Amino acid sequence: MIFGMARTAGGRRSMTEIGVVERDRAGLVRVVPAWRAGTGFTDRRETLVRLIGSRS
Repeated sequence: MIFGMARTAGGRRSMTEIGVVERDRAGLVRVVPAWRAGTGFTDRRETLVRLIGSRS
């Protein structure tokens, strides 16, 4: 999982995005959004839930 963070002018941090890392058939790695602050979960929600469950 990758966490996207932003810092406000006042110094506060907020989470902007959670991404999951996927590897394609050629072996290339890419980060695919699973959750975005403005729109919520994407179609990768199940992947994110599975990853979180495996860490428990």
